[in-house]
Amino acid sequence: FDAIVFVGGPGAVEYWDDSTAHKLLKDAISSGKVAAGICSAAATLAKAGILQGKRATVFPGDSQELIDNGANYTAKHVEKDGLIITADGPNAARDFGEEIAKSIIQRRSLSRFVKCGKILCDNFSTLSGISPDQNLRSSNVKDNFKI
Repeated sequence: FDAIVFVGGPGAVEYWDDSTAHKLLKDAISSGKVAAGICSAAATLAKAGILQGKRATVFPGDSQELIDNGANYTAKHVEKDGLIITADGPNAARDFGEEIAKSIIQRRSLSRFVKCGKILCDNFSTLSGISPDQNLRSSNVKDNFKI
């Protein structure tokens, strides 16, 4: 999968303190995947601990959940901070979906670039006689791109 998305509505509160939901979110982030929540569901991300120090938004009535769990609540309709995307409610659904799609495409493109960049780097090292330590490493390439 490329992303894990929690959708708001009356049942969203069921996942706020769900350990399985929290594990899925933490695993997604640690694997470099997109994690997203819209409306009240953004509080699930906060309670999972993945919004600490991150910009995020949520349904206005649930903003304290983000603040209490270390997020930087922005009150925007859609907020993206790295691979985390949050939105404040149904009126933001289209922009939320588009931001998720863009993030997945960027992530896939970067992944291909880094793989290709490493191959080019390794081949250049072989052909030039410059050691890989002196050459451009794929981890450095990735660090130069904001995802």
